[in-house]
Amino acid sequence: MGNVRILAVYITICCIAFVISKIFISLLLYRIWKRKHNVFQDNLSTLMQSLTSDAFLKKTMKLTHKDIIGAGGYGTNVVALHGYYTAPHFNLLIYGPMPNGSLDALLHGISSDKKLLDWPSRYKIAVGAARGISYLHHDCISHIIHRDIKSSNILLDRNMEAQVSDFGLATLMEPDKTHVSTFVAGTFGYLTPEYFDTERATAKGDVYSFGVVLLELLTGKRPADEALLEEAPSWVFLCLLNPIHIAAAAATTLVQ
Repeated sequence: MGNVRILAVYITICCIAFVISKIFISLLLYRIWKRKHNVFQDNLSTLMQSLTSDAFLKKTMKLTHKDIIGAGGYGTNVVALHGYYTAPHFNLLIYGPMPNGSLDALLHGISSDKKLLDWPSRYKIAVGAARGISYLHHDCISHIIHRDIKSSNILLDRNMEAQVSDFGLATLMEPDKTHVSTFVAGTFGYLTPEYFDTERATAKGDVYSFGVVLLELLTGKRPADEALLEEAPSWVFLCLLNPIHIAAAAATTLVQ
């Protein structure tokens, strides 16, 4: 009798353990099923829904190119970054090809390789660069202050469209701010004079630098050229009074 009782107790314990394990497995499978089909919620609002591959395909069949993540992320007349490479001793940024080089190279390159820019070409470059800077200042959230607008940072694609490039010194600025306090950085000749005193980067500083690029584009002289530094202020003032003075300072190749 004693052995029969022990056997009965053993069988009972095994049955109870089996039932408990089945209940545990059932609960686990139910939780997995619930995660796949139910909406996750916290105590305030709906957060997300888990979708099967079939449901995902049904919901994305009507999407167009406008719905692609990142579409529109590249601004007009701003060079597109395609990738990067990093190594212990150097880093590389990978941009699209710019077969016509930089504006600086066209204006100040070796004379034998220098392409003559007629007025329509210079006007097109100026408008393109202005669009790129406007995109940085107004369309990007947060706004982007470039801090180093200059002719060598304006690249030209195969259609001679200007592309603003090199954001190594760029800084972000919230839309409700007027400036960003930072250290003085940039290229001599393109920097606004008050930048050295205030150490504030502003959109107006980029506009000033772009104005210098326009003078460079029109006169063909570098900003560090003593002749341009001495003559530019009085020349701009005279042009405001009478546009006829523009021809007097225009680049020789442009006049011809």
